[in-house]
Amino acid sequence: MMKIIHNKRGITPLNATILLVVMSVLLGTVVMSIIEKQFPEINFSNTGEQEIKKSCDLVDVKITKFQNQELICSRENYIDIILENNANINVDDFQTSIIGEKETQNFNSLNLALTKSTSGRIKIPYDQKTGKIIKIKITPKIEHNKITCAEKAIERENIKNC
Repeated sequence: MMKIIHNKRGITPLNATILLVVMSVLLGTVVMSIIEKQFPEINFSNTGEQEIKKSCDLVDVKITKFQNQELICSRENYIDIILENNANINVDDFQTSIIGEKETQNFNSLNLALTKSTSGRIKIPYDQKTGKIIKIKITPKIEHNKITCAEKAIERENIKNC
């Protein structure tokens, strides 16, 4: 004859909690997988990057031209530039790198904000120890200086004397 064992013990609360968490994670993974397959145009992993790229796509800063000449030149200890914001977005500041024959100088802020459709003149100081300027790179910053739009940077070489 078979003996029936009546064990009234269940699983412990800790095991029940772990089991619930594991099941929830698995269910969430399955649901996200199904949603990603149904809507491939939505990239759930880098939505923040898309917003930054969208904001940076609106940036349109150029060096102002007068009689077909860009208004950028170097003096003894600074570079004189007139920038214009042709976009429908405010540029809060600029980050700059001056690459010289001997050294590179970086400025995290030029303290120049350009509102929509405005121009501004900036004199960027540089040390003579830098040597002859090989290249300058000016990168716009938006969203209260939180986003640096590297792909919209202005780069110039062979800067003439004023």
